[in-house]
Amino acid sequence: MSKQQTVNYTALDLKIFKENVSDNTYVELFTGLQTNHREIPLSRDNYLHVMNLKPINEDKPLNGFIGTIFKRNSLPNDWYNTEKETRNIKENVEEKYIPGNLKAKVRFFRFAFYPLQRKLICEIKNGNNKISESVIKDFFEKLLDTDRLKAIFTRIDVNLVTEKITSEKIIQTPQLIQLELIVQNHIEYPKKIITTFEKEIFSEMVENNILTYSRILTAEKSKFLELNSKTKAFIKLAVDNGYVNYKFKNLDNIVEKKSSNDSYPFIKRVTYDPKNTDLYAMLLRETAMIATDLVKK
Repeated sequence: MSKQQTVNYTALDLKIFKENVSDNTYVELFTGLQTNHREIPLSRDNYLHVMNLKPINEDKPLNGFIGTIFKRNSLPNDWYNTEKETRNIKENVEEKYIPGNLKAKVRFFRFAFYPLQRKLICEIKNGNNKISESVIKDFFEKLLDTDRLKAIFTRIDVNLVTEKITSEKIIQTPQLIQLELIVQNHIEYPKKIITTFEKEIFSEMVENNILTYSRILTAEKSKFLELNSKTKAFIKLAVDNGYVNYKFKNLDNIVEKKSSNDSYPFIKRVTYDPKNTDLYAMLLRETAMIATDLVKK
């Protein structure tokens, strides 16, 4: 069996503001983008454009579109001539000396857009190809912000889909290494106390004049937390009446920190065997599932 690889997806929400918007309005938008190959400069010398954009099913464009984001870096403008001992920051070295068909640090990120869900799902990490969610958002904002498109669609909003940290999500997080559970005592007793455990904690807080009730659970070295029913109940209590900070090792074996107090860009990680996986089929399957699931939430 070959080494497993990971692909990360993020999601954008697209919304068109004009009269009589329908699913076909979104189809019209992406049909027009098929011939839009302009390159958009972004921060840190990143240049992006869309390529190979087409309907997933030519006869049924409502089923969605699939495409690729082509990202490259430009060469710096600050050059020093060692023979003439001069510095030239005005000369466009890339345009003057580099053939137009050669691009620097090229990366590819595939995406799919689903008109029925108004969601665009894009790779942000696959192998050595990495890009931030904010760059993807910035790119599509600039791509769709043109006078021509405004004349047709009036206004198009592009927003990152955010991930809300729920107690269920924390409990289901694999490889937890630390939990900081914070319950805050409100002026009034919580109106809805469902369980005996909740009543026990809040009664203790009231009786002892406790403003903030906290617990910190740290896993043993090289081990992960195993949550019993009482800890799970405490996580739910803290999320509903305070917050939870937690640390875990992700699928790339990197420690991440998150909090139920904050929102984060939506990310879904998928592992696959590169030798036995049809990457195109996986892209269609995963992006369709993500778009559908996000609408349900």
